Amino acid sequence: MAAAGGGLLDTPVSGGNPGATPRTRITFVGFDQLAYEASRPVFESFTTTVRRMGDVGSGQ
Repeated sequence: MAAAGGGLLDTPVSGGNPGATPRTRITFVGFDQLAYEASRPVFESFTTTVRRMGDVGSGQ
């Protein structure tokens, strides 16, 4: 994936269905800082709180 410019993000979400409409879900991201910043707008489209927890595997 890296050779093609992609990567893997570990992104569990807390809040379930009740948090979907009011966007009160919390997303925990595990990936490097640069990819986290690049992907943050995607997460912010469905959650109000996004936190980088560290490298891949740290989100879970």
